[in-house]
Amino acid sequence: MHRYIPSLLLGTVLVGCKKLPDAPTELEELAVYLFEHLMDEDDAHLQAGLINLHAWVNSNFTEANEGYRVDDLPYSAVDDLESSDADLDNQIGAAVAYDIPHSVTDVVWASLAVDPIEINPDLYESFSREWLTDEECYF
Repeated sequence: MHRYIPSLLLGTVLVGCKKLPDAPTELEELAVYLFEHLMDEDDAHLQAGLINLHAWVNSNFTEANEGYRVDDLPYSAVDDLESSDADLDNQIGAAVAYDIPHSVTDVVWASLAVDPIEINPDLYESFSREWLTDEECYF
């Protein structure tokens, strides 16, 4: 079984041999760190953060499987967004970790390539996806 989020993200960043920066190891600080560095041109901070997220999920899987929340996202984390006038007061982030008995390739394919209306026509009134890059290259 695969741990979906860390496996998917970690697989995209384990390239290169340069020394990575130090990243937080506790979830609250790590979530802020990843959010702040998500759009950096240099992905070294993101790599370091995802490695620590993978380690945190593996060490805290039972707790993460029950669900967890992240509070206190600082305004510095959204400074680079197009709409930087976001109101972060009283906002929280929540997530759940779980095992998926499928490969990352199968999960990506089911999440992005399959039209959900074909799977469950009663679930959506309509569904539309616009690819901004070459979807075949992505897959």
